[in-house]
Amino acid sequence: MNIRIQCLNIFILLLAINPISIGQLIRVSISRNQVNTDKINYIMLFVYVLITSLVALVSRELLSLRLPISNRWFVVAILLVPIVILVEILTVTIIHLIRGNVKIKLEFNGLGASAISSKISVVLIGVLEEIMYRQVWLAILIGVFNIHIALAIILSSLFYALNHISISRYVFIQKIIAGSIYSALYIASGTVLIPIITHGLQNAIIIARSK
Repeated sequence: MNIRIQCLNIFILLLAINPISIGQLIRVSISRNQVNTDKINYIMLFVYVLITSLVALVSRELLSLRLPISNRWFVVAILLVPIVILVEILTVTIIHLIRGNVKIKLEFNGLGASAISSKISVVLIGVLEEIMYRQVWLAILIGVFNIHIALAIILSSLFYALNHISISRYVFIQKIIAGSIYSALYIASGTVLIPIITHGLQNAIIIARSK
């Protein structure tokens, strides 16, 4: 592999990391009581759209969509939605129990969307996160740099989770586990469409039940 290809793919990976710094800067630099989560959702959506567009210009083949190896994967994608939600809830419950907390306060990400347009942006962010952290990241880590699948899943899930760390450390851990499930779905089904469905429906359910 020549240096130009290596640098190009590293550049693409760095592009995908960019929303982390922007999101964290906004949430950390402004008091939580003053944060307008709707505006943050709009900004994050804009950033993801921009990055996806840049990736398309640099390496369009990284964004190509394929159908799953079997249509049964669409059913699996839907059935896994409540399972992923339950896994995230159980993760926080177990952490609190290990820490000896008498009162367990579930830190389940409500995604902070109040306006309808913001709720839609959250679902779209989930779609773009899957394209970036599952399809693009795993394609580069596994296909270009020949990183072991297990390590590639850990890395993509870790950087995906970092986008949520300012919400709380519990949500950060939740997203590492959820990201690993999404990655496994992507690799097993052969297409990013399956984790997109699971992630998108999960976000839709969460924001539908949030106040």
